[in-house]
Amino acid sequence: MVGFAAVTYLVVVVMLGSVLGLPTDPPSTVLAVVATSVVALGLPRVRRWLRRVAAGGPGDDRLVRITHELSGAMPADDLLPRMARMLGEATSAGAVEIRVRHSGKDAVVGRWPANAPIIEDHVRGLLVRPILLHATQIGELLLRPRLTRSGRPRRLRQAEDRLLDAFVGRAGLAVESVQLRDALSREVVDATRRAGEVRASRHRLVEAADAERHRIERNIHDGAQQHLVALSVTLGLARAQCASNPDRVAATLDAVVPAVVRTVAELEDLGRGIYPRALTAGGVAEALVALASDTSPEVIVTVPEPGVRWPPDVEAAVYFACAEAIQNATKHARARRIVVRVDATVEAVSFEVHDDGIGFNPPADGRGSGLQGMRDRVEAVGGVLQVASATGHGATVSGRVRLPGTVG
Repeated sequence: MVGFAAVTYLVVVVMLGSVLGLPTDPPSTVLAVVATSVVALGLPRVRRWLRRVAAGGPGDDRLVRITHELSGAMPADDLLPRMARMLGEATSAGAVEIRVRHSGKDAVVGRWPANAPIIEDHVRGLLVRPILLHATQIGELLLRPRLTRSGRPRRLRQAEDRLLDAFVGRAGLAVESVQLRDALSREVVDATRRAGEVRASRHRLVEAADAERHRIERNIHDGAQQHLVALSVTLGLARAQCASNPDRVAATLDAVVPAVVRTVAELEDLGRGIYPRALTAGGVAEALVALASDTSPEVIVTVPEPGVRWPPDVEAAVYFACAEAIQNATKHARARRIVVRVDATVEAVSFEVHDDGIGFNPPADGRGSGLQGMRDRVEAVGGVLQVASATGHGATVSGRVRLPGTVG
């Protein structure tokens, strides 16, 4: 820079003064002002040029330009491959790879050129920089330099080396951005799937409720209603006999008593199928014990102490899931022994129904027509239901219903 100032003074004051015939010793005021102005305007440019020369080329300009470009928004799918391409084009690299460690293995998430073969670890002159995120290594950046005419790896210039450091510093954040995007996409897909399942479950519950109402109507019409009609006819006959044949009234009324008993029993059975009185009065423990006493084969029930109560929807879900599992084991599994176990914590109620029957092979998706109602009822209150079975090894239906106000 001193030499630039000296040369400028010599050219402007001495040479230009001689040509123009102006005094040079002492120099003309006009020439001195011109020389000073040229030096003042030229020094910043000379300084930048000297820095580029010292760094080995215009790397600083590339670093500023590329860093600025990386600071802008770009699609997450293209972020890491684009970083690899930009680094490869801005340096004397023959190939660039960005590797991220996932499940103990390294996966290539960015490569330049795109069709280049995988960089081998034993390549001569290979540069490997760790990619860090929050002080933890999550991957590596590999740069294979070009070869010189003599076949030796070309060394990076100082500016290119700084550019590589800048990329490594940003690579961790870029990988985190892509991972967060992927996790969000999975959450969106999962939420969409769950929303579809909820809609389908609600539709099935409405259909099941309609079918249940039709079944109750049919049972009342074909059962209890017919008995009541017969009782009405019998009572009318007894009334007529009071005038025409009083001696037969007693016999006619005697036939009414067992008919009334049968009607009451049928109505009780029908009511038990709708919502057991024991479940309302005593909770899951009392209702399951009552159900087990009326069931053949043997049903062993292990439940919390009597008097332990939960919200009505939780009790209904647990009871009807267990009742359905017991009914399936009784009707289809030819079980000799059924074990029912209900446990509870401050967070959730869990249940399990195991039978020693013939078993079956559950559907691959875990959803069959016979199990769908149980699953829908349990999932409707925020629970989960699982079925484990194999032919010849019985079946186990288990579930867990989270209590309101808890997490997990």
